[in-house]
Amino acid sequence: MTLLQRYEQPCDVEKIRRETGIQNWNSVLRHCLELYMDGEVNGLKTSRGWVFWRGNPQPCDDGKPTAGRTHGPKKQQPWEGDPQ
Repeated sequence: MTLLQRYEQPCDVEKIRRETGIQNWNSVLRHCLELYMDGEVNGLKTSRGWVFWRGNPQPCDDGKPTAGRTHGPKKQQPWEGDPQ
């Protein structure tokens, strides 16, 4: 849990596994899910897996929560510009 307190952004299971030195990814997920079920951490299942955090996640520029986001706001492509 102290690992999650150090980061402002949510952490995925792989990052938690590397930082803690635990070898088994499934063990980390199980422990994080137990903490989530006990209400000690927040969690969100995304299309790329679970992310966990303590407290409120910091918002991105567009005001949406950052949990599960892998990038910032979408950049406009050259062909999406205003027609002249």
